[in-house]
Amino acid sequence: MKDRFRPHNGIMLIRHIMHDSLIEDITGTHRCWQDCAYDTTYLFRRAGTATPMHNRAMEGLVQRITHARRNEDIDYVFYLRSICTPTEWTDLIPRICNESFSELKRRKTLAESKNSLRNPALERLIVKERLSNMALRYFDYTTCPSYPIYRIMAISHPQETDTILLGPLPRGTLSGPLLLADNNDAYGHIIKVLNNYAAILGMDKARSIAAHVVGRYPNRHELRRTLAWAKFIDI
Repeated sequence: MKDRFRPHNGIMLIRHIMHDSLIEDITGTHRCWQDCAYDTTYLFRRAGTATPMHNRAMEGLVQRITHARRNEDIDYVFYLRSICTPTEWTDLIPRICNESFSELKRRKTLAESKNSLRNPALERLIVKERLSNMALRYFDYTTCPSYPIYRIMAISHPQETDTILLGPLPRGTLSGPLLLADNNDAYGHIIKVLNNYAAILGMDKARSIAAHVVGRYPNRHELRRTLAWAKFIDI
C-alpha cells in the first residue's frame, strides 16, 4: 500500500488521464485522481510546467470541470489547482467560468432536467475563490445552487441576493399594497421562506425581515404568533 504514493503511480495516472477514451470514463478518472493526486503534484513540480504532459493533463481537468454534473466532480477543482502555478490558475479562472456558463446555456437550450442545470465543480470554484460576480451570473442558468453560492453572491450583491431568496414570499408581504392573505397557508409560506433565508444568511437578518413584516401588519395577531413560534420575533 505504501507504493501508492510513489512517483511511478503518478506517471500511470498521467498516461491514464491523457488517454482519449477517458472522457467517457469519468468515474475511473475521479478514483485515479483521488489515489494519485499527491504523486501528480510532485511530478509536475519536478518536471516543471508548460510541458506537453502538464498542459494536456491540465486541459483534461478543465474539461471535466466545465462539464461537471455530479457532486463528486468538485474534487477536480482541487486537482487542477494542485498542478497549476499561481499565474496559470489566475489565468484559468475566467476561462473555466465562461466555458462552464456556455455548457449550462447549452443544457438549458436543450431543456434538460432541472438537476442538470447545475455544475457542482463550478460552484466549488466560485465559493473557494469568492467570485461574487460569477455567483450572480450563475443564477442566469440555475435556480437550485448550493447555499454557499448565495453567501458569496451576497458579498457584492446583497440586494440581488435578497430579491432571489425573498421572491417566493406571498404578495404584499414586504412592500406594495397591504394584500397579504390573512390565513395559515400564507403565514406558513412566510415561515418556510424565512427558514431558508436564515439557513443561508443568518437568523439575525431573517429576524429583521420578520420585524418589517409585523410592522406592516401590526393588527395581524395570528401572524405575530406564527412568527414568534418560529422564533423570528419576540412576543
